[in-house]
Amino acid sequence: MCGLAGFVDRSGMLAGHEQATLEAMAASLAHRGPDDSQIRFEASLRTGLAFRRLSVIDPSPAGRQPMASRDGRWLIMFNGEITNAAALRADLRRGGVELRGHADTEVLLETVAALGLEATLDRLAGMFAIALLDLSQRRLHLVRDRIGIKPMHWTWIGAEGHGLFAFGSEPRALLELPNCPRDVDPLAMLRYASHDCITGETSAWRGVHRLPPGHRLELDLHTGRCVTQRWWDALAMACRARASAPRTEPSLPETLDRLKALLQTVVSENLVSDVPLGIMLSGGIDSGTVLHMARTSAAVVPEAFVARFGERAFDEGGHAAATARSAGVRLREIHVAPEACADLVPRLAEIHDEPFADASQVPTRVISQAMRSHVVVALSGDGGDEVFGGYHRHVHAATGWAHARRTPRPLRLALAAAARSLGADSLDALRGLMDPLLPARLRGLPIGRRMHRWAGMLLAEHERDAYGTLTGRDGGLASPWWRTDAESALPDFLSRMQLSDLTGYLPDDLLTKVDRASMSVGLEVRVPLLDHRIVEFAWSLPVDMRVRQGRGKWILRRLMQGLLPESVLQAPKRGFAVPLAQWLQGPLRAWALQEIAEARRAHWPWVASACLEGMERELQSRRIVDAEWTWNRLMLMQWSRHWRPTT
Repeated sequence: MCGLAGFVDRSGMLAGHEQATLEAMAASLAHRGPDDSQIRFEASLRTGLAFRRLSVIDPSPAGRQPMASRDGRWLIMFNGEITNAAALRADLRRGGVELRGHADTEVLLETVAALGLEATLDRLAGMFAIALLDLSQRRLHLVRDRIGIKPMHWTWIGAEGHGLFAFGSEPRALLELPNCPRDVDPLAMLRYASHDCITGETSAWRGVHRLPPGHRLELDLHTGRCVTQRWWDALAMACRARASAPRTEPSLPETLDRLKALLQTVVSENLVSDVPLGIMLSGGIDSGTVLHMARTSAAVVPEAFVARFGERAFDEGGHAAATARSAGVRLREIHVAPEACADLVPRLAEIHDEPFADASQVPTRVISQAMRSHVVVALSGDGGDEVFGGYHRHVHAATGWAHARRTPRPLRLALAAAARSLGADSLDALRGLMDPLLPARLRGLPIGRRMHRWAGMLLAEHERDAYGTLTGRDGGLASPWWRTDAESALPDFLSRMQLSDLTGYLPDDLLTKVDRASMSVGLEVRVPLLDHRIVEFAWSLPVDMRVRQGRGKWILRRLMQGLLPESVLQAPKRGFAVPLAQWLQGPLRAWALQEIAEARRAHWPWVASACLEGMERELQSRRIVDAEWTWNRLMLMQWSRHWRPTT
């Protein structure tokens, strides 16, 4: 895992300052690669490359980047891991190619040299963001992995095709360039307000683009022509997987055997590391599955780590401990104390160079920092919900939507109004009073936000609007994640939701959160459940093997029966929630009031004065109506103060 950046200066904007600019770009990404730094300027092409390295595979000088191919044609910078590098290396050796070291970067580079870029991409498994300079054809290629696990941003400064083209792992590297505009993209801000993150190809910075998952960009250094194209399409994959599924449904034992073998193969490949490795564990099925597969595949049993909260309703430590015992693995508990969060929160804008308000960013950063004291690589269970259908909306929305369509509109309006008559946090407080009367598996569930979103679904007239209310804050704003091209291609609402989650919510929110939190401390997080072979297998399964009898991830639950404790298998979906309202009314209250005061003094235009006054009243009275919305505004104000965007 590393940080990369570079430029193609077609206008001579940087003349005489190329080295200093590259050094500044590399320095801005030092957190992503604390072990080594390399820059290279190709004067004849007016192209600069800057790289920061986190040494995981082959930490010797043979693994340094930018790396040149044996034939001298290609230069590569690569962020990520090629998990099937061993198989590709064997193919190269059969073709007579001898490698200098054992870095997966060299395997990737020499495979490109032997087969070409397109054929290589089809063969790759893993997570990657690649910058590849073709010295012979005078072309720069940028590539992002299928799912969007690793980030890539790019921009033109000056006239497109004639000015300065630049790229980087994070926008902060581009902001080091002279004349890089700091204007805010208004559409990006509108979507942030609704989704707590920047979505799609836009970034917070006007003119700075995100390369979408499964896409590649090609820049012709002769002409300045820049073309972006899709090299892997999730919808095409889903349709292909469904079409190739056997006409006769395979037996359950056969399906379970195939899934188990695939999981063991993929997790085993993800365990390859020349540095210490651990498992990032929660109380759920996904990370528990990864842990058990790692336990059976690893020569040395990896340690597991779990974040623990003092607030019982948010703590999954008990389930995680049971999972670790079932696998015979040592568990290290990382206590997420409010005091530690109070120290971290004022520095979140340093980690995120775009507004980001998924509050689970806090414990993700805390556990990443704690793990980095013991390991350099972590495996997580991220992606299991999107791949196997684990969210509440996957389990209930299809039937809920059908029932809503049959309910008279006046009744739907009345039910929605009743559900929204109390704030989400008030509903959670009410549920807290009822906890002693509820079954143990239902206690502590944060139901307030869910009730409000389901109420919004009652008002929807189209399933895209229903999906928008379930995944965004503003039901009137069309969801940027909804795949309209899937409406006729996929036959059911569940599949259409899953595809939208896989291509939108997952890379924009969850994977961005994990990447920024972990890389801020130089920790590499691998996500084996998002290997494209597992994704394609899951899409080939009948829908009822994903969701059945009111339970999500049905096939994964069946696979893990007898391995994971029954208490874990039967536990309701919680998500990585945090006690946000309690924190804002307690240890984070002084910080929040200070942010409001700073915003008022600076006259930032992003938050209206009336909103500031309302937030201040709620914090002073310790009665917060909507903690998530308050957090969204606070993160925006902190970002504005730290990065100082212009209009």
